[in-house]
Amino acid sequence: MRAHASAERRLRIVALVLAAAPVAAVTPGIAPPRAARAEAARHATVHAGATVHAGATFLALAAADSLAPARAPAPADSSSPAKPGAGEPQTGVRVPGTWMRIGQTREQMLSRAQFEATPGPRGQTIHKGEIAWFGLPSTVTLHFRDDRLDRAEFVVEDAAPYWTDYVQDQLRLSGYRSWCQKDEPGYRLCEWRGATLVSLDIRERRIGASVTAAGPAPAPRAAPPPRHAPARRDTVPIHPQVFVLGRPAPAGGPASPVLADSTPLVAPALPPAAGEAGVQGRVWVRALVDTSGAVEKAEIARGIAELDSAAVAVVRRCRFRPYAPEGVRVRFRVEIPVLFRVRE
Repeated sequence: MRAHASAERRLRIVALVLAAAPVAAVTPGIAPPRAARAEAARHATVHAGATVHAGATFLALAAADSLAPARAPAPADSSSPAKPGAGEPQTGVRVPGTWMRIGQTREQMLSRAQFEATPGPRGQTIHKGEIAWFGLPSTVTLHFRDDRLDRAEFVVEDAAPYWTDYVQDQLRLSGYRSWCQKDEPGYRLCEWRGATLVSLDIRERRIGASVTAAGPAPAPRAAPPPRHAPARRDTVPIHPQVFVLGRPAPAGGPASPVLADSTPLVAPALPPAAGEAGVQGRVWVRALVDTSGAVEKAEIARGIAELDSAAVAVVRRCRFRPYAPEGVRVRFRVEIPVLFRVRE
């Protein structure tokens, strides 16, 4: 107890000496270097005539830290712009599905990823490389203007059938809206407008996209002349019961709908990002089927975030036999389980 009290007295002496030590003679608003404060603490313990334990020296240093004034923020200098790098504020708008931004400097981008420089049009230098776009493996070509990113072009080769729906769902969730110049089986050419302008070119198993600044919105197109419209499909009655695929119909109730083509439900492929993360499981999709047996609408009933878009794409490709429980075809709702598994 006596030794402990003696050590406490020595620490009080150290703190008093520190208050008058040269460590206080510093430029106002700027903290002295930590090494200088440590040296001041060491001299203070000597001048106090005390042999202090290593733990006491640490406490003396902490006391010096508490006595030192806080560092004042450096004044902003508008005449000298910050060097590009990790500390520079982000500029421009984000390229959807990536970390890149339109307007980002070439130096910033090359400091984050490796892109091969190749000669481009009109003597410009473009950069090419591999990158994940919405989690999909793709090649990217970067075009710069005044040393800042002006356009990014992505190409996804050998795309799985549901990847096109996945990309469009991701754009839609990001607030983009589309207008399609071509929308035919196996060929779709659409513009998606949001924070940027995305020109999407989908042909067979290839997805191409060109991303630029959005620019002004186009002038609205003139409405086509009125004409006699065919009867809407949603005027056909919907059966009141919601069926569950694979579950037998209740006794005395109407027969359950039957799949005409169940191929899409056989071992559906995992989205690349989900496969890399090891995400698997069963997603339940509720579908509205029209009188021809095609899926008219599909939405998630019980889902897994990483698998929802892929599950909806799978269900959209399913086909049922026309359903006519009382001799007249009707539309119906059915819940469909889509099972994804990580393959070894």
